[in-house]
Amino acid sequence: MFDKSKNEMKKIEKNMDQVESRIRENICEIGRLFYDANKDKDETDDSYKDLMETVRQLEKEKKELYREKLKLQGLMQCESCNNLIAYGSTFCNHCGQKTGMNISLEKKKICPFCGTQLDEDTLFCVSCGKQLDGGEA
Repeated sequence: MFDKSKNEMKKIEKNMDQVESRIRENICEIGRLFYDANKDKDETDDSYKDLMETVRQLEKEKKELYREKLKLQGLMQCESCNNLIAYGSTFCNHCGQKTGMNISLEKKKICPFCGTQLDEDTLFCVSCGKQLDGGEA
């Protein structure tokens, strides 16, 4: 009898956890929908203003971190079509849009194997993977 009520208790607690999880998911979805509908509005209820600004700042931070990650991979994202292109490209090879990048060759080096422009401190080419002068194997 005791084992039966213990099992029933676990089953009920598990069901309660599942329902609570669904409640949290729905509350998060309500918040996301509210944010999406109001993120570009200057006029927002004061009770949401600080939270909305925090989310805006976090989105900017996330975008910057994504750019840094892409740069480490030798890539960047075209602001016009959002395709990934080689970092430092002057034009997007997907849509033809000028990227705004104007990388000086002074602080760059060229891979002697494939001709790719690289940052001065690069040890391995991002295009061909070959070890450059100063790189340790």
